[in-house]
Amino acid sequence: MGNNRTKALPTVEINGSKYSKIAERIKFLADEHQYSITTDVEFLHELNSWKAKAVLTIQENDDVFTYTGHAIEEIGSNDINATSALENAETSAVGRACAFAGIGLTDEVASAEEVAGAKEKFKEINNQARKHTAKSAEANALKKLTENGSKK
Repeated sequence: MGNNRTKALPTVEINGSKYSKIAERIKFLADEHQYSITTDVEFLHELNSWKAKAVLTIQENDDVFTYTGHAIEEIGSNDINATSALENAETSAVGRACAFAGIGLTDEVASAEEVAGAKEKFKEINNQARKHTAKSAEANALKKLTENGSKK
């Protein structure tokens, strides 16, 4: 068993930055370390979201190291979370715990999956904002037409 947790892992490029996938981080753990991962999940009713906490414990010789990662995923916030928000939150929390241990760490703590999810969420927020702006403009135009019609 090696103890080099900063070994370079395969990455994917997103917007010019490199990110390792969570699966690569877990494969590395399985191949190189004695470890355990425990997760706890909680449903946050007021946010319609799943909150996950992952605790990664790595044993290296006589030393034991513990790292924690957290994630929250809103149900329906993107295509994946429409059906798998719980799994997505749990996987993201595991990926963050691995990153805090130095596993798969590139320039960012975030995993490829987290960055892709954030980009999708940002796109959805922009789409909703555009729809809201269009509805507001339509309502204002209708209001002006109504006001102009009643002045005659």
